[in-house]
Order: sequence, then C-alpha cells, then structure tokens
Amino acid sequence: MPKKFRWNHLVRFILQMICFFLLPGLFASAFYGLGVVTQGLVNGTLTQVWIYLFPSLFLIAASTLIGRYFCGYMCAFGTLQDGMSFLGQNLFKLKTRIPEKLDAVLKYLKYVVLLALFISFFWTANLLNTYSPWSAFASIFTLTPDFQAAFTTLLPGTLILGALLLLALFFERFFCRYLCPLGAIFSIVSRLRFGKITKERSGCGTCHICTNSCPMGIPLYRYDKVTSGECINCFNCVSSCPRHNPAYSFFSKKAKIWAASIITVSLIGLYYVGNLGINQLYADNGTSLGQTAYYYADGTYSGSGSGYHGTITLSVVISNGKITSITTVSEADNSQYDYAFSTLVPEIISTQSTNVATVSGCTYSSNGIKEAVANALEKAKVITSSTSSSLTSSVTSSSSSSTTSSSGSSSSSSSSSSSSVLSYGKYADGTYSGTGYGHRGTTVVQVTISGGLITNITKVSTGDDSKYFNKAWSTIVSRIISAQDADVQTVSGATDSSNGIIEAVSNALESALA
Repeated sequence: MPKKFRWNHLVRFILQMICFFLLPGLFASAFYGLGVVTQGLVNGTLTQVWIYLFPSLFLIAASTLIGRYFCGYMCAFGTLQDGMSFLGQNLFKLKTRIPEKLDAVLKYLKYVVLLALFISFFWTANLLNTYSPWSAFASIFTLTPDFQAAFTTLLPGTLILGALLLLALFFERFFCRYLCPLGAIFSIVSRLRFGKITKERSGCGTCHICTNSCPMGIPLYRYDKVTSGECINCFNCVSSCPRHNPAYSFFSKKAKIWAASIITVSLIGLYYVGNLGINQLYADNGTSLGQTAYYYADGTYSGSGSGYHGTITLSVVISNGKITSITTVSEADNSQYDYAFSTLVPEIISTQSTNVATVSGCTYSSNGIKEAVANALEKAKVITSSTSSSLTSSVTSSSSSSTTSSSGSSSSSSSSSSSSVLSYGKYADGTYSGTGYGHRGTTVVQVTISGGLITNITKVSTGDDSKYFNKAWSTIVSRIISAQDADVQTVSGATDSSNGIIEAVSNALESALA
C-alpha cells in the first residue's frame, strides 16, 4: 500500500532546508557559547564574553517553554541525519531498530558526554579541537565549503562525522539520541514544555505505528501523554496514525498540526531579530574604539577575543597615532578565521575603526577578531585626560619601540631606547628579550613595553614540546598582559611549559624595570 502524502512532512522538510542554509552553525555556536562563558568565569573575562550566551539561552528558553522544535526543525545536523536515514530506509532498505531496553540505556550516553565536555570547559572552550565533527560539518556543508580544511586540519573530525552519518543510515538520528550534548540539555528542560502529544491508549490497536514512526525511539504505545524529553515535535506519530488517535495539545487544548510550522517560523524570526540586536549591542559596547576621541600611543599591542572555536590573539601596531598593521599571534578557528581575517583587517586599517561589518558566514570569527583588536586598542589609549593635550605631540612624534610589518616580521629596538615620554608604569618603554626553560627545552620571548605597560609578548624561539607549549602559550600571555605581571597561575596539564614562559617573561621584565 503506497504511503499517504502528508503536508506536514513537506512543510517540515522546507523549514529544515531553510534552516540548513540560513542557520547551519547554530547548534555548534549554542554549545560553544557555554564553553566560552565558562572560560570567562575562570579567567575573569565574563564581561567580555557573556554575549556568546545568546544562542544558548535562546534555545534553552524556547525548549523549556514549547519543546524541542529546534531539534526537529532548525538543527542542521539533525536535518543531515534525517536525510541519511531517508536514504538508508528508502534506497538501501537499511532501517534497523535497536532493542527498546538497550535504546533506553544508550540514551544516557549523551549525559555522560555533556558532563565530560562541561568539566573540560574549565580548562578549554574547545576540547575536541580538530576532532570536532561540528567543525568538519561547518567546513563541508556551507555555501562556500572548505574541503581543504576538512581533509587536512580537521581530518579527525571529518572521519568522526563520516562515521556518525554512516550510523544514521542504519539508525534514525543516532547522534541526536545517544551522543548530542545539546540534546541532553534540551531533553531535561523540555519536560516542562506546555505543548505535549496526547494519545488515549484506549483508542489504540496493536499496530504500534506511532512508535515505529518516531525517529527518537520513544515507546509511544506506553503513554497517554508524551512527557518524554526525547520528543522533537516532528509529529510523525500524529500524522501516521490511521485512527487519528494522537493529537497535539497546547495549554490543554488540541492544536492543529500546522501550528508547529507557525511556531518554528516564529522561532526563526525571533532568533534573527535577537541576533541582530545582540550584534548591535556588541558593536556599541566593544568594537567602536577606533572612532573615539582618544589618542593612541605608538607601539605594539596585543589583544584577545573569543572566536568560533577558541581564543584569537592579535598584535596591533600603532604608528603616528594610527593603526598600521594587524597580525595574528594565535587562533583556533581554522578556515573560518582565515576568510574573516583577510576581509576585516584591510577594512579596520582603512577606516581606523573596529566598527566594521562582520563577514557573512564567519560571524563569530569576525566578532572575535574585532574584539581582539578593540582590546588591543584599549591598551593603546592615552588614559589620562588631563595630559591629553600635552601628549598630542608625543603620540605623533615618538617612534614605535617595535615595528611590525603586515607580513608579521618585526625589528626590535634595543633596551637603550626605553626613555619614552609615555612611561606611566613601573617598566621602561622598549622591547626586551628573556629566556626560560620549559618542559623539554629553552623558550625565548620578546616583551614590548609601551606607556609603562606590557603591551605585547611574542615568541622568538622554543625548543619545548609543541603540544604542551601551544596549550600554555596563549593563556599565559593573556594572563600576564591582563595582570601586568609575570606572577600568574600556570595552565593545568602544561605546568612545565607554563613555567618556562613565565620565567622568560620575568627575565625580560627584569631588564625593563624603570
């Protein structure tokens, strides 16, 4: 008997396709925001990164009130799994059902994944790094795919993604049901939702059609009302029942099945409006420093921001009071970052402002770059307003203690040039070298002092183990510049490398003491 055409399936498919192309990374950015904010709590930078909670809070609030519409209609990763399951069932005839008792046990795995990742957030916002299937997904399934990154830098994540999609051929929504950490959060909060599917078992036969049609494996034949947090509001059970027994109830009243489409469209609209407001708030609060009336002191300054997959640290050169060069110290965003950086930097230098438009498809990397430049410019501002008039000439006449070209090469002045008129702190302006011993070798750094403050720390060379050194470097540098002192906490898991960096900076600062 041919399957009956169902309008709700077509409408849901259209909405899924719209979200697949318009919001491909929402599921990743929502979970990533939780990591960034946790890191902000640990590092004392919460005021700079709280804005990244918007996708997370939006989706959690929506799931709490009306259920997991995001998972059923808006999640690009879920849509891709639905596509693979459709191929598996209809083209390859591969549909396999996991025994009910085993399915119930396996569903607890996503809570284990959630707990493990949450604990890891206290050390890093991106534990998976190159092993992230979400990053691989973002590189492949976009309007401008980056296959080179997917099959080089992100190859481990691409292989994991391939395995998950292969499993989806056999088992509907395998990742959503058993491994998704966001799904674990939504399955908890959505139990409180107002809208639920009701189904009087007294009107049921023995067919179990509703249960067999559920992509999340909920044993619907057991319930008169579906309160399970696994429900993603796909309404397959409602539309597939030949007796029309299941119904969608909202506020204790039966709702039309097309109400799901209205709710989903409303969610998409609310998200876009909210995201526009958040981006404007971001721009108003943190990215318009270049248009203020402050003077910038010549020198090289570093700043950090939170990108799509981790911290972005940039070096900004000020010469004659203007931004002349921006170079990358460290980043973890891979392909998204490269595209955003090459587009934004010329605009920032051209406009002398970080109040520039984000790059389409690279919003988080763009905001991270703008945040990093803004934080660097914050250090370059001449803070004392009472002396601003007398400093006007000195800002434009003093030469940079460390000049960095756009290609990233640098030429350092000797420490004898440390008698700048902008020495407000305890260190004399100039560029100083220091050496320390890390986990397996010697580390040499250069420390730039401008306006009496530590403004930049760059690596000259290191013989240390790259795995531990890279883990420690950006965090230690950020902490030292933030504290204006080398007496900072080491990075867990990279203690020796941390101590080597700290020792090198301390030796450099010894030479810079005014």
